[in-house]
Amino acid sequence: MTVSQILAAASERYGSLSEPNFSFVSTALRGGQYGHVKDSLEAAGFAVREDTDENEDVCRSFVLGRSGQTRVLQLSLVIPAMVVLSPEGIVEDGTKPVVAEVLSLLEEAGCSPMTVVGRDLAGVKVRFGDEMVPLYRVLFSDTEGMPA
Repeated sequence: MTVSQILAAASERYGSLSEPNFSFVSTALRGGQYGHVKDSLEAAGFAVREDTDENEDVCRSFVLGRSGQTRVLQLSLVIPAMVVLSPEGIVEDGTKPVVAEVLSLLEEAGCSPMTVVGRDLAGVKVRFGDEMVPLYRVLFSDTEGMPA
């Protein structure tokens, strides 16, 4: 998806990007959006712990562990998009093997098409409410800043 397509879909989900309405988040979480992927990830050998903060996140957030490595998978509730964060909170490049593996598992679980948000796309500045913010905040978490 292009940035324009992402913003159009996000505007539809929020009702408006200038006056966003976050009510869809609780509805999506109560409805179990993306809850089923936990089983697929565990079947692939990941230890999975949900880490969604309903007050800050607009995504389902899962901590994934395997072979001594930890990553955070965030699945946007705004649009069908995912981001994978390293243990240091850095947005992983979409070409990393772990990102490709997780994307494949999500597709097998029926979550396609899924846009992989890499570092460049996550950092694009967009108007949201009354400020310019990284696209990451619109799609994944309303916390200040964004992962590196």
